[in-house]
Amino acid sequence: MPKRREPPGRRRSSRLFLFICTGSAFLLVLAIAANVYLTRPRLDQEVPLDHVAAPVAQAPTVAPRCNPALYGATLTRDAQKYGVPVPDVQALRQPLSGGNELHAPTVLKPHGMIETPHLRLTLSIDRVRTSTDGSQGFRAETLVLSITNKSNVPLVYRVRTAVEDASDCIRKPEIAHNAIALRPHQTLRRSECLAGRKASLVVKRADAYEISELGYHYLSRLMPEQGGPFEMRVDSPHDPGKTPPCRILPWRGLDGSQTDIWHAVIDFHARHDCDAYSIPSSYAPWTQAGVLPVCE
Repeated sequence: MPKRREPPGRRRSSRLFLFICTGSAFLLVLAIAANVYLTRPRLDQEVPLDHVAAPVAQAPTVAPRCNPALYGATLTRDAQKYGVPVPDVQALRQPLSGGNELHAPTVLKPHGMIETPHLRLTLSIDRVRTSTDGSQGFRAETLVLSITNKSNVPLVYRVRTAVEDASDCIRKPEIAHNAIALRPHQTLRRSECLAGRKASLVVKRADAYEISELGYHYLSRLMPEQGGPFEMRVDSPHDPGKTPPCRILPWRGLDGSQTDIWHAVIDFHARHDCDAYSIPSSYAPWTQAGVLPVCE
């Protein structure tokens, strides 16, 4: 069957319509490209500030341990672990009550006694075995200082002493004791030196600060080390009891020329567990109510 042929006039009209549509589309694309080119800023042209997108402000990140709610939960957890009451956070925020309770260096002789508001110090000469590990040793005449907590609350304490001839102290037998904290009405004994012919002791200062029962466990975990804020002649046989010692030495990095390092360390760790919190290098003992926890 032969194809049907369109009239010549209709074919010309279709081609003209197609040409007009194609040309219009091309002109539209050309106009859009020209507009983009003409309106974009040149490299040497300043862009108005109101055309610059403002940076999105980033909220400061806070370590989870610095969250007051988590700090409170840590206190509750630790109090349950040690079997003591959960301390009141508002009470922990207050400066520690106490200080150096000895007005001047005082000579203490055997059978003598020194009383301070919180402490009772007595000196005796005892025969103490030189070996504490069960091996055979001998008993030596030793100056023994007994330290008693007279109060109804736990204390963190520091009793600084001196002897006439410290060379005799190197060979002295040791008595394990808590060299940092005292329970209410507890008496502990520590060896000072071998007892010489002039057996006496100079008590240079006696610091005592009231702490919470949880603070007693926090502070007992500190381990005296050479070069730290402790008097190793008498503090080296520190016994933390059943509490595991701290894994770090918190006094490293503190500037001893700016503050009493011992005071700063006990002030901080009376409120903070050494596993969860590190003392800031600029920390100073509180003289007014502070914010807990303390985080750098």
